[in-house]
Amino acid sequence: MLSIRLFPIRVQTRWLLPPLLVIALSASCTVTDPERRPLVSRGPVVGCAADGEMQNRLEAPQSNPEAPRGLTTWEENMTDYGRRRGDDMLAESSYLDRLKLNYYDAQRVFLQIADYTGDEQPWHRYAEAAESVYKTYLEKNDFKVAGYMRFPHGLFMDWQRTGDQQSLDYLLRMRDRGAFSNPEQPRFSKQWRDSRYSREVAYALENQILAERAGAPPQTARVDLYVDMAIDHVDAWVTGEFGHDDPEWQFCQAFMAGLTASALIAYDDHLEATGRARDPRILPRLRLLADWLWETMWIAGVGGSRGDWYPYESSPVGAFEYVQPTVDGVGSESPSPDTSLLIAPMYGWLYARTGEPRFRDRGDAIFAGGVEMGSLQQNKQFNQSYRSSFDYVEWRKAGSVTAADN
Repeated sequence: MLSIRLFPIRVQTRWLLPPLLVIALSASCTVTDPERRPLVSRGPVVGCAADGEMQNRLEAPQSNPEAPRGLTTWEENMTDYGRRRGDDMLAESSYLDRLKLNYYDAQRVFLQIADYTGDEQPWHRYAEAAESVYKTYLEKNDFKVAGYMRFPHGLFMDWQRTGDQQSLDYLLRMRDRGAFSNPEQPRFSKQWRDSRYSREVAYALENQILAERAGAPPQTARVDLYVDMAIDHVDAWVTGEFGHDDPEWQFCQAFMAGLTASALIAYDDHLEATGRARDPRILPRLRLLADWLWETMWIAGVGGSRGDWYPYESSPVGAFEYVQPTVDGVGSESPSPDTSLLIAPMYGWLYARTGEPRFRDRGDAIFAGGVEMGSLQQNKQFNQSYRSSFDYVEWRKAGSVTAADN
């Protein structure tokens, strides 16, 4: 008898005023944590492929073996939905609502699209709108940003392209002020090793790396602490040893692991780019993390159309569970394709570094699932999908060279 598993698809809630990013109407413009306790929706993912289309597209022979499955759709969605999301930014008159649209660093996303397509407009115009609202947020809060609102990439990319000294100044001031900027304080150097702070530590580490890349004197002691903390977070997820007995914080969110991996990769690559030895802990830790996520949280054969969800038994399409294990107030173990493209880059980097086919194959499945099933109807989800998936495309290509050399 054929047994069919039905998986409710975990997608991020979509409201006119999303509870995932609640901005207090106050002079200080305090932003509450949008993902620490998100609501859970089990509705269908919007905008999926028609019956059979997903499976056929993924199983079609590759015309370019260096390109991941779904690349053409990813490129089409980039410009189609990118224009929609950019027009949202231009059309919105409310500062607070424009700030919501910027979440996950819309400036970075639009500048990356400009670089990828070779077209300055309309992407630079969209990026300037995102930059304006984010700089206003920094000014209103005297650069004391919440840890989950630290978005340095767009500012760095603007300074790199235009020489805008204000962007560089804001990048440096954001690095040195606000939450998670002083890990050397004893009460924080231990506390932040808890994986509940993984995202905030990852963002702070990325801020430090970009400041160094811009020529600022390195804050080596702080960077070392952030890296140690991020490695502790990886160890906690992989081993299940969280260092405390609080059941509400003994879990792994796959996309948070992806954010931590991106920060550690940026650090390790920066070491090599500046003539220093790579950190010998990072590659083996990320190999363990990638294998653990795949073996523990990956749900294969997830697919569907028109709101009816069912498994494709022979298809590699899938998604990671939103959280493992299910935690009340955080989410369930149902698949979360909206966040897949935050996780795929780790697999691309591992393929580029090692040439091992399993990282290519798993990365392709993650990438394809995120492209086919992720929703781009809201700005947050669009920014998540294009925050770092460009890295996957490039590392996937570089991995082919590494594999050939091996």
